[in-house]
Amino acid sequence: MRAAAGSWLSRLFRRRKATPPAVLPQATLDDWMREGYAHHQDGRLPEAGRLYRQILQADPGYADASYLLGRIADSEGRSEEAAALYRDAVKGKPDEPTFLFALGNQYFRARRFDDAVQTLGHALALRPDDIDGRTDYGMSLLEMWRWEEALAVLEPLARSHPDLFGPCANLASLYRQLGWVQEAIPQFRKAIALDPQHLGAQNALLFTLNYSDRHDAATIAEEHRAFGLRHARPAPLPPPEARWPRRLRVGYLSPDFRRHVVMTFIGPVLERHDRGKFEVFCFHTHPVKDEVTERVRTQVEHWSDCGALSDAELADRIRALRVDILVDLAGHTSGHRIAVLAVKPAPIQFTYLGYPNTTGLPTVDYRITDALADPPGRADELNVERLLRLPRPFLCYRPDSRAPDPGPPPARSRGYVTFGSFNNTLKLSDSFLDAAAKVLIAAPGSRLVLKGDGLQMPSVAGRVRQRFDAAGVARERVDLRGWTAAVEDHLGTYREIDVALDSFPYNGTTTTCEALWMGVPVVTLRGDCHAARVGASLLGWLGLTDLVAGDVEEFVRICARLASDVEGAGALRAGLRERVRASSLVDEAGLTRELERCYRTAWMQYMHLEPDAKQ
Repeated sequence: MRAAAGSWLSRLFRRRKATPPAVLPQATLDDWMREGYAHHQDGRLPEAGRLYRQILQADPGYADASYLLGRIADSEGRSEEAAALYRDAVKGKPDEPTFLFALGNQYFRARRFDDAVQTLGHALALRPDDIDGRTDYGMSLLEMWRWEEALAVLEPLARSHPDLFGPCANLASLYRQLGWVQEAIPQFRKAIALDPQHLGAQNALLFTLNYSDRHDAATIAEEHRAFGLRHARPAPLPPPEARWPRRLRVGYLSPDFRRHVVMTFIGPVLERHDRGKFEVFCFHTHPVKDEVTERVRTQVEHWSDCGALSDAELADRIRALRVDILVDLAGHTSGHRIAVLAVKPAPIQFTYLGYPNTTGLPTVDYRITDALADPPGRADELNVERLLRLPRPFLCYRPDSRAPDPGPPPARSRGYVTFGSFNNTLKLSDSFLDAAAKVLIAAPGSRLVLKGDGLQMPSVAGRVRQRFDAAGVARERVDLRGWTAAVEDHLGTYREIDVALDSFPYNGTTTTCEALWMGVPVVTLRGDCHAARVGASLLGWLGLTDLVAGDVEEFVRICARLASDVEGAGALRAGLRERVRASSLVDEAGLTRELERCYRTAWMQYMHLEPDAKQ
């Protein structure tokens, strides 16, 4: 229970309002409450619960009994029952902050952020110094995309409590969401110093490092490797089933079997697996489910909702199902289950698609990529896993059926070229923004549209505009837009763009595919790691290597060349969709067969089977 609940405890046994004559005497109910609370404090929860229910049977409006019974339900994982009991408690005592904080926290954990903000706001008006409540309030605002309001809550909280992990870590998360990478990284390090064992903060730091233009690939790889050495704890496995040939049991582990960009790329694979050779399992680790979740559930033989399972419970489930190959689709991204990979519940583990770097874990055997995204040699040194390079793009893009036609080049009617980048704000590094400013200077009269999460917020937009102001670019040449929720509107915005600028050091993936499908050529800067080479991979497999730059100067020259040749750029635009349609980038069956070949080869090597064994 909250330490701040002392004010409630001091009022708990005060005489309540007289009860109607039909119920037991108030003194009897209060005696039961004292006895029940003593049991509760001593950990005898069944006895305490029995007395609380006895009180509520006699007087359903006894708010303290509802609250304490809710605490028991909460501690035993019965969250919906706990929330109902907390609501009853608040109904009985609407201005008791302890009850409001408990209900608000329950709403927060249930992702009912609107309700959490309302309830916690009421509680904080009554008890403004409650740290946990203010933290949950700020994080609820963050989840509702009310980022500037969240900043006004979490920044002062972290400043006033510099020795507390929670405020520090949550502010770091907010900084990252705002795209303030250089503030987020030291804030995460500070949080880790306060709680060196906190796995989530370590994962968040590793994930954030991929966006930094001040850390090179070797430094980031070393941080991942150090993490892996600290946390890898493989547990004994039962002997694998030696019978062969047979169907391989392949499990996919992800928090993103829902409306998420990962499904754009893994969805086709799940649909097209050869069911005669592979028995497919999906382990969904996110509490949110939607129509995409339901569709995937029907496409695979075995589905497990694992959001409520602990890491140990999930690992046990994977072992019990005798999964041969576990494929992680998240790495260190939000909702990951790195701790499950660390104990290696399957004989062979892959990481693929959802994370642009090594996991750092020696318990993960392979990472799937291609030779353009991870060229042989240096890339092998940067990864703990063995790199399996597909003879094609490492992913497959399924264009959205709602995409409009590309339309003509907007420069023809406008008289000037419009550049654009629709990558999320996290990817808009200072280096990228400075390069974009140089592009505008090199292409007189041109314009730039930046569209992404947070750009509609003054605090985020202001920082972006400062970079262009410093470079001497007039403000009317840069159009900042927030994200567009409707797919048709989002894709339709590409009809306003002549040339797309790929972000760096963390390239776009979905946005690059979308731009190319919409007929917009993409210029990318090839970097020193996978995250910085995805653009080079996608363009390389399409035969568009002339749009891949080796440095910023070449990046600017390519953009200026395209801007100076409107007709040539228009001809490229007219043929881009067909070029993509005819490429391996949309060959769903081809990618699936290559992945299956990787799985079978890895299994046969693990079992020391002859390479020509047939099923």
